[in-house]
Amino acid sequence: MSTIFIEIDNNYVANHYPRDMTDEEFFQFCMDNKNTRIERDKNRNIIITPPVTFDSGKRESDIIADVKFWCRKNGGKALSSAAGFTLPNGAIRSPDASWISLERLAKMPASEKSKFAAIVPDFIVEVRSKSD
Repeated sequence: MSTIFIEIDNNYVANHYPRDMTDEEFFQFCMDNKNTRIERDKNRNIIITPPVTFDSGKRESDIIADVKFWCRKNGGKALSSAAGFTLPNGAIRSPDASWISLERLAKMPASEKSKFAAIVPDFIVEVRSKSD
């Protein structure tokens, strides 16, 4: 099956693909295309986000560093924009930077750490570009 991407709100949505992909199949789809930023919304639409500009990349890097430095002083785990999370509504999203407390991480099963963890970060940052 070929995939057609259509642009919606500066994102590209895969229009033709099996909508009934299991979470495991979606995970494998992402791993097979790991050089592409892929998310899935609550309606199971696949969203392909294009690379960011130099300016946005710098702002994102600064935010990730700030979250990491704060985390080193206060505990918890800081994660980059490459980390995907399975949200309660079924969406799988990757914020630009995120932080999770050690208390919540201690309750997360080890099996969740090797996939898109079913946990909502305690803190997230999304860097908006001029076109957002």
